[in-house]
Amino acid sequence: MADVGGTNLRVAVAERGALQALQTFASEEVSDPGRILADYARATGGLRHAVIALAGPIDGERFSLTNRDWSSSSGELRKQLAMERVVVVNDFAAMAHSVTGLTKDDLVPVRGGTPAPDGNVLVCGPGTGFGVSVLVKQSEVAIATEAGHMRLGAVSDEEFRIFAGLQQEGAPLAIEQVLSGRGLVALDRSLNGTQRRPGDILAAVAAREAGAGRTLRIFMQIFGRVVGDLALAFDARGGVFIGGGLGLALRPYYAAPEFHAAYEEHQPYTDRLRKIPISLVAHPYPGLLGAAQIARRMFKD
Repeated sequence: MADVGGTNLRVAVAERGALQALQTFASEEVSDPGRILADYARATGGLRHAVIALAGPIDGERFSLTNRDWSSSSGELRKQLAMERVVVVNDFAAMAHSVTGLTKDDLVPVRGGTPAPDGNVLVCGPGTGFGVSVLVKQSEVAIATEAGHMRLGAVSDEEFRIFAGLQQEGAPLAIEQVLSGRGLVALDRSLNGTQRRPGDILAAVAAREAGAGRTLRIFMQIFGRVVGDLALAFDARGGVFIGGGLGLALRPYYAAPEFHAAYEEHQPYTDRLRKIPISLVAHPYPGLLGAAQIARRMFKD
């Protein structure tokens, strides 16, 4: 199994759903992910099949990472890895499949609610970009989307001024230009004139720095509204699961009233949204876990 993202590249062997021989590489230090995967396949030996989750759109057999310079195809990878079959899936589609294998210990409640047994499940969250996938419960099919590239509009004078400062050459903003690691950095730079990494911004928030606190307040407000938008768009009555590296790093801040107020502010569907539970995925490797779930269904031999 592999989970190739904009920040990390992770590989593991799945034995009866359990992840073994797990290794993690920093994506910025990997010039050729295919070579890393091939080296790992040779080192572990005896592997016949692989499911590889990728942070980017899958077009048939071909794929291209959104935030890294790597494109290939499942056929080329099958030859490179010397395997019988290689399946490539979107990373958030893999994460959507992981939902069925998560335990209570893998989840942190963000909002209460009662999931509809037949309702779709939304998996979304900020990391290097903003990933979105939907698990259709009636068919157990995960639909990968590029909803993170939908346009983001302002809903207040404050947001209008902020977004105008973030726009490049007047081009409209996409969701992940704000709701991502680089988006948090850009938002903080626009508001405070700083150039800080996401971890430094969150550390400043924890230290009660006013400027960083404002950055986080606005970020969580926009985040809550977008989650509400997506929950309605995909009829996610089965629940919402938040993932992504930054999504997990924000764990102490989901109690922020701005997040919840913006999530609910979708008249006339406020009551509908209130019924949908939201959970944070705290499992360290949901992409790999989802890839293992897919492999178990596809490669039964």
